Amino acid sequence: MRVLLILLSLVTFQLSLKAQTVDNTSSSEGNKLFYRSELYGGVFMHTNGYGVNFRKSDRLTGYTKRIFAVDLLNLKHAKEFKSYNPYVEDNRGFVYGKLNSTFFLRPSIGYQKIWFTKDAKKGVQISYIIFGGPTAAFLKPIYLEVADFNGNSRFGVSKTEKFNPEKHTYDNIFGKAPFLKGIEETKVWPGLSAKFALNFDYATDDLLYRAFETGVSVDAFIQELPIMAFETNRRVFFTLFINLHFGKKII
Repeated sequence: MRVLLILLSLVTFQLSLKAQTVDNTSSSEGNKLFYRSELYGGVFMHTNGYGVNFRKSDRLTGYTKRIFAVDLLNLKHAKEFKSYNPYVEDNRGFVYGKLNSTFFLRPSIGYQKIWFTKDAKKGVQISYIIFGGPTAAFLKPIYLEVADFNGNSRFGVSKTEKFNPEKHTYDNIFGKAPFLKGIEETKVWPGLSAKFALNFDYATDDLLYRAFETGVSVDAFIQELPIMAFETNRRVFFTLFINLHFGKKII
């Protein structure tokens, strides 16, 4: 998380200086194209995982846009640590105590306000975006390959079981079962989300969309999400993120 904060600060500072310098310089490139909307997608990393998103923006005025967005991301508990059983040759890592793999689906509506326009080809446009909407948390139970004791052997053949904190210990776990095991048991928890972001559009082509984005998001649920068995679980999640976007503009 400390590395992510440092990276956010450095990139934001550099892009801000560049945009402010360009904004005060008259353009020699001629008039720029006026576009109606943008279609773009991206990948992002946040303090508890990573994700992908897709957006469509529509211009409202010369300095404002309305955005329809969808985010899909995973969420890891802060206390997740991968473990290995030293007595098993095929060391398949597992997170001891993890009850559910967690993913968020966020459909949202956003409002974008441009602070500094991009007057030159090599300039950077700076704006802020506010998003809000529902969140659906998908919790898929964790299945493990565990020892099936047989006779006097320390480990018999393995079998697949859903993790049970009262039954499974480090000593009798071989590793994590295939990811799709138990997917039909996935539960959906409804919630709400909000996000604030600084957006830096650095595309040199008027018909392309290239942007870097950084900000903070919050997801809130009525009940705590059961991610870990032996740790404190939460119902409100604050995360910092960095996002790279690629797409096109429509005249």
